[in-house]
Amino acid sequence: MVYYGLNLNTAMLYGNFYINFLIFVMLEVVGNATLWLTINRFGRKRSYIFYTTVGGLSCLSTIFTVNYLRKDLQIVTTILAMVGMLFNTAGFTTLYFFSAEIFPTLVRNVGMGTSSSLARVGAMIFPFIADTRHLVPGSTGVAIPLVIFGGACLIGAGLSLFLPETGSKMLPETIEDGRNFTLKALQDKKGKIQKNEENATISGSENFI
Repeated sequence: MVYYGLNLNTAMLYGNFYINFLIFVMLEVVGNATLWLTINRFGRKRSYIFYTTVGGLSCLSTIFTVNYLRKDLQIVTTILAMVGMLFNTAGFTTLYFFSAEIFPTLVRNVGMGTSSSLARVGAMIFPFIADTRHLVPGSTGVAIPLVIFGGACLIGAGLSLFLPETGSKMLPETIEDGRNFTLKALQDKKGKIQKNEENATISGSENFI
């Protein structure tokens, strides 16, 4: 919802519509390139929480710039929305990696398909969220959709705290593995598999010699 909402929200921001839209498109490229520097170094979970938290706070901050800055400084509101777009783009893409690795192999296709379908539901309800700007008179209404997006980002970041980190770990294959994903037993299983592969490699080398 937030990703598509920010993409389609450019018409309500201050400044030239066409320039704003061009910058938003360029920020998508930068956001998708940035995540490659973090998801392997800091993990999927930390990266997602960081991106969505910063993006959410940027969107929430627009309520202050709209109400307390002069009209000639409202470009700051647009800049904050662009920062939110940059980090939410990175978070949205990171979520695809994160989700695919959390679902067990047995239900990964079904899980990803269901998640993707629900994400499109968020895109469908965006026009109704955009109309909330008419509920509050004056310039404050411009920030209402962005505040809703920011709140949704922070809720998503908070809920992801309950999910396990998937980076550099053995992915679950069965439903039981999914339930025990954070347990030491599953990671010990990975260690045994790696050890067996190493032994097999060493034995093959010795036979070759």
